[in-house]
Amino acid sequence: MVQKRDLSAAKIIAVAKILIQEQGPSALTFAAVAKQLNCRTQALYFYFKNMRDLKLQVARDFFQAVLELLTATAQGLSGEDGVLKLAFAMRTFCLQRRRLAEFVFSLQDLANDSEARRIGEAISVLPNQMLTEFIADPKQRLTVSRGIRALVMGEVFNESAGWFADERVSREISFTDNLKRILAH
Repeated sequence: MVQKRDLSAAKIIAVAKILIQEQGPSALTFAAVAKQLNCRTQALYFYFKNMRDLKLQVARDFFQAVLELLTATAQGLSGEDGVLKLAFAMRTFCLQRRRLAEFVFSLQDLANDSEARRIGEAISVLPNQMLTEFIADPKQRLTVSRGIRALVMGEVFNESAGWFADERVSREISFTDNLKRILAH
């Protein structure tokens, strides 16, 4: 049995993400996490007040990973080409973690969590800086930025539902075409 001193919030979050990704969101329970970590359920409460707290931490961790990916991807990029590459990087990241992305995107009250909101705003800065290079109007930039995020999220949900199974047009070509339409504002 794992001792409390061998546990950490990071270990618990890692197990939670694996459970969600491999078995779906309903598999995320304190009992399931404790079983995977070979500890008592009560030990988890030292790190997380309740399941909602753990879910928020999983979301924050997911968004932080997206931010790190986009920050690394953005190096040396600018303009429309940069926005396209950032959108593709986020799409790929989310599709590789489809169940986890769906879980995070569907969390209730996520926008009310100050830390998740801070990370989300940091994620938005990168494409918005690139959009500034070719879209002068701030309202138009906001609309385009929202459209890009909605497209990425829609890709995750639509591919998960199997709605993009028609191979007459590849998913990548469809995504690129839709992204370019959004950017054409």
